[in-house]
Amino acid sequence: MQISARGDYAVRAALSLATAYPSLLSTQAIAAEQDMPRKFLEAEKGREDV
Repeated sequence: MQISARGDYAVRAALSLATAYPSLLSTQAIAAEQDMPRKFLEAEKGREDV
């Protein structure tokens, strides 16, 4: 089974947020922790059709 990079990043970001709950994490912190592009997180943060 193949998972797109976008799907992989989204799941890993969600896991980071869930693990940190109830604290908040910045996109920079998630990107560093998960070794993913910060620009992806910033773009997804602005999406409303999720």
